[in-house]
Amino acid sequence: MLRTNLYRKLVLMFVLVFGGTVGFAQTYKYYYGSIHSHTGYSDGSKDGEESGVTTPAQAYAYAKKSKHLDFLGISEHNHSKAGMKDKADYHKGIAQAKAANKDGIFVCLYGMEFGTVAAGHMLIYGVEDLINWEPDNTDVECTQGDYLQVLEYVNSVPNTFITLAHPKTKDFNSIVEEYNATADAIICGAAMRNGPHDSESEDYDDPHTGDFYGYYKRMLAMGYKLGPTIDHDNHKTTFGRTSQGRTVVLAKSLTKKNIIDAYRDMRFYASDDWNAKVKFTIDGKPMGSSLVADETVRLDVTVTDDDEEGISSVKVMYGTRGSGTSVKVFFTEEVSDFAYDIDILPDEDLYFYLEIQQADGQMIYTSPIWVKGS
Repeated sequence: MLRTNLYRKLVLMFVLVFGGTVGFAQTYKYYYGSIHSHTGYSDGSKDGEESGVTTPAQAYAYAKKSKHLDFLGISEHNHSKAGMKDKADYHKGIAQAKAANKDGIFVCLYGMEFGTVAAGHMLIYGVEDLINWEPDNTDVECTQGDYLQVLEYVNSVPNTFITLAHPKTKDFNSIVEEYNATADAIICGAAMRNGPHDSESEDYDDPHTGDFYGYYKRMLAMGYKLGPTIDHDNHKTTFGRTSQGRTVVLAKSLTKKNIIDAYRDMRFYASDDWNAKVKFTIDGKPMGSSLVADETVRLDVTVTDDDEEGISSVKVMYGTRGSGTSVKVFFTEEVSDFAYDIDILPDEDLYFYLEIQQADGQMIYTSPIWVKGS
């Protein structure tokens, strides 16, 4: 693999603007949100008596007034010890999300945070039946602790996806230690950071806690195809307002279907900034894509910010899929617009993604693009 020919956008204005950039802008728009939160239907709404917000319907109404927020996913815990006392509440939440959803204005998703603290939590969306191990409080019964069983079931349901909430090495039957095709087929994302879950801030000023970047890089090294997320894990009435962090989704328009499809296709990135826009393509294909290269591919990057925040650095990261070897820095730029030609050897099976640092220190991590030599 070789990097050749740096193209600054200013030099190749006609090719890059009137070619790839315009086409990309016409195809995808940027939507900002979080899909990890809770209400009184599980163990959220801890300040419900004071805020008056206890149901999913009330949470969506609150979130619609939050700044720089286009979608909210409520992921109630799936079992009684974590607050889901009655499976009927899960179905009420599904109905309230459908009623509150306004395509083109604000997208409302409803799902479950499946699992336990000891064995791991994953966010499941698109399944309208409650899954757990409590015979009298479930629609789909499973064996407690058997995540592979649940992953297989969710795989069988159309238009579903899973992200990992705050992963640890031994979670989810240790899927990070050995590649599992069933897990890879349905898990589309893993949290880079999360929470803080008990935050009371409504001023967008409470930074995310936890650091799961190492887990994410390990998943990529083992061969998994997934993207990075940032979610708030709200347990109080702060939906969208805990911090400026967002998962940013690339979709053709703001509809529930398009947001779900974007997650399934890994067309998203994790951003500490609430309005940064990142265009990252290889041969015109967006983040989350997989492609086969004859010889040379064009890597193209544009980073913009409505607040005109500057860029400190853009690191192009790369790794070999399934090698077990962690990602490395391919090269670093200190500008927000550039393109490179990259020569791909026939036997290479690579992935590339961006690690962007803004001038104020905020970070952005994109989903990878996977490139295989033909």
